[in-house]
Amino acid sequence: MKVIGIVGSHNPEGNTAEMVSGFLEGAESRGAETSIFILGKMEINPCYACEACRGGNGCIQQDGMQGLYRALEDADHVVLGSPIYFDHIAARTKAFIDRLYPYYQNRRLGLTQTIIQTYGWDQPGEYAEPLEYVRSRLKHYFNIETTGTLNIHGTVGSPVTERPEELERARNLGEACVGAQGSQ
Repeated sequence: MKVIGIVGSHNPEGNTAEMVSGFLEGAESRGAETSIFILGKMEINPCYACEACRGGNGCIQQDGMQGLYRALEDADHVVLGSPIYFDHIAARTKAFIDRLYPYYQNRRLGLTQTIIQTYGWDQPGEYAEPLEYVRSRLKHYFNIETTGTLNIHGTVGSPVTERPEELERARNLGEACVGAQGSQ
């Protein structure tokens, strides 16, 4: 099984990256092959809405998304992590989702996903809307089924590196993901 992690942040050691890495560690412990992409460290342009991809030849932009397209096509599961900035997913995460448009016409991405979102506000259970946005849009447009979610709050005052129970939740979810895929 191949599992890829996508971090919609610029910080490879930040809260979102730590949670995605924890998930991948759990998946690896069950035998999955994993890789991680930090969107903030990649050159990814916004979608230009040029419609060139509608011809079935993919996106004409030659940037970091080309490697992500290949990884997604080979993956069985993706763990998509985004920090919440100004009450919604990070701009890098949104640009990544927009750039999946080449898959809209033929819905080739029939894989599963886990969504992880982190935010500084110390209010558990907040930001259900961004989580639902990602879940519903990726299901509707690209046939990506969500099998799990993590909503991690209070990360400014208490980073996840100081909260082993949160990292353990991510690892457990990664293990369960591989176990569920293997039983199908």
